[in-house]
Amino acid sequence: MKKCLTLCILAIFAVSLTACSGTSTASFSTDAVTQAVTTVTPTEAPTEATEYKIHLPYSCFPAGGLPTDSDLILTNEDRECGIISKEKVSTGGMIITVEKDKYDQLLEHQKNKLCELIEREQADMYIDRIEYNDDFSEIVEYQVPKETEPEHSSDDDQNRALLYTLPYTDYSHNQEINYESVYYQALLKKNDDSEIITCTYIVKDSEGEVLDTSVYPST
Repeated sequence: MKKCLTLCILAIFAVSLTACSGTSTASFSTDAVTQAVTTVTPTEAPTEATEYKIHLPYSCFPAGGLPTDSDLILTNEDRECGIISKEKVSTGGMIITVEKDKYDQLLEHQKNKLCELIEREQADMYIDRIEYNDDFSEIVEYQVPKETEPEHSSDDDQNRALLYTLPYTDYSHNQEINYESVYYQALLKKNDDSEIITCTYIVKDSEGEVLDTSVYPST
């Protein structure tokens, strides 16, 4: 009788252990599945833009600040430098769309264009040299010393004196440099029209005395 009772107790104990073991395994399996589902959930990476939209200010365009039809034409040169579209802005200026991988090429192209204009300007017989800062926002023209000036007539003297009495908007000898300077700065800053971009043109004599200072566009 005692032996039979002992066997019954052992049997009940064995069943209890099996039940506990089954519950633990089921719980573990559920947790593992949940973790697996969480781990494999994909996350979408943000899409990176492949182009820049740059606002060229109204001051880049002499015709009332609005680009002309010819300004809006995409040339082969534009395409080579990564410009893929041009859009007129009703308040003045233009928005160009530039491929990111060709942006540096466009910037270098505009810089070279400015340097060529400045070299051409330095050929003037009254100009000794022209200096500029890294972004071309300040350009300084030095005139030749009076004792080394080339021979000229009294009419030349009068015309030269008249030049510095005219309003700055009437100057023509460096106007194109001003336009291209603003254009270059807009590219360099990836301008979004949040700031006014200007070019300061300073004329000095051979000893460094300032003869004239003008800001384009006038503020």
